[in-house]
Amino acid sequence: MREINLKEDLEKIYPLIKQLRNNLSLEDFLEKFQLAKKTQHYKLFAYEEKGAFKAACGVMPFNVLYHNHCLYICDFVVDEALRGKGVGQSFFKKIQIWAKNKDMKNWN
Repeated sequence: MREINLKEDLEKIYPLIKQLRNNLSLEDFLEKFQLAKKTQHYKLFAYEEKGAFKAACGVMPFNVLYHNHCLYICDFVVDEALRGKGVGQSFFKKIQIWAKNKDMKNWN
């Protein structure tokens, strides 16, 4: 699992994101990613095998009156060809470990 930030990685992961958000153009994706990253601390993680992105997860940390250190999972997609094969479950566990290491006790 790794965080995606570089434009070339964003362009490479876009076809996978499009499986989840099929009305999102590449230009809109790049623009919305930068805005969410800047204003809402959005992070995009990728699950990668043999140089190809197999799953993606977008998250945003937040706090509310009744909880601190929460994590909102706003985008989660596994490549269509790999669904039902445990990739998503394995990736989600990695996201949970990352969240716990960042002291995020709650996630939605």
